[in-house]
Amino acid sequence: MNLLNCETAYSVYTTDNYDLFKFIESNRAVSLKHVSKLAQQIADGYEMPPIIVKPNGEILDGQHRFEALKILGRPIEFIIKNEIKQDTLQKSNTLVSKWTTKDHINFHMREGNEHYKELKAFMEYSELGAVAAARTLGTVDGRSTGQGIVDGKFRVTNKEDAYTFIDDVLIKVRASRPTDKIVYAIRKVYNVGIDNKRLVSCVNALYEELELINKIPLMAERIATLYNKDLPKSERIKISKQTNGDIKLS
Repeated sequence: MNLLNCETAYSVYTTDNYDLFKFIESNRAVSLKHVSKLAQQIADGYEMPPIIVKPNGEILDGQHRFEALKILGRPIEFIIKNEIKQDTLQKSNTLVSKWTTKDHINFHMREGNEHYKELKAFMEYSELGAVAAARTLGTVDGRSTGQGIVDGKFRVTNKEDAYTFIDDVLIKVRASRPTDKIVYAIRKVYNVGIDNKRLVSCVNALYEELELINKIPLMAERIATLYNKDLPKSERIKISKQTNGDIKLS
């Protein structure tokens, strides 16, 4: 069967005259944050589906895509639907299943990205979530970790040390699934290069307190402070506070 022989349901039009379009007052409010994210994805080469409009130019679906394309000065691709129930798109948007971070990881794996194969294996080994695993195993180029994973920007940079951290420290912490923030705080102290056995003891002694602290720098400071207790000065972790509220450990 040749797909080109199938019946045409809709035609896709294109224009760079943004004045032809208008928003429907009852539609959801435009999120500038979402528009900015879409604009970045389009600039990075992602293809976006056409927007759907009424014959009078009212946008039924795709107002965020419209705004993102307008910001970038790109032409608008659109489909005209003559008849549609008022709540059809609202209901369809509610029922759409969005891709999870794991879905994106699996996609990049299927595309042959070896870094994502390493990430998936490390997640299974460490039982960490995607973001915590990525921050432990490698780096993301120029984005927040979660968005970087989605965009294919994750790279493995410290595989051996990441597995050592899991085997020597994290697996010995008394909680079966530490929160991501606690993992980051432990990692911050671990990176100084200290006695891992003593580090584990300190974390276990403080764990209930750490669960009540919301900020990673404060968690790391408490762990480092307890670690230093009764140690000679030459073996202590040096703790210095930064102007941005973070702490530097060395």
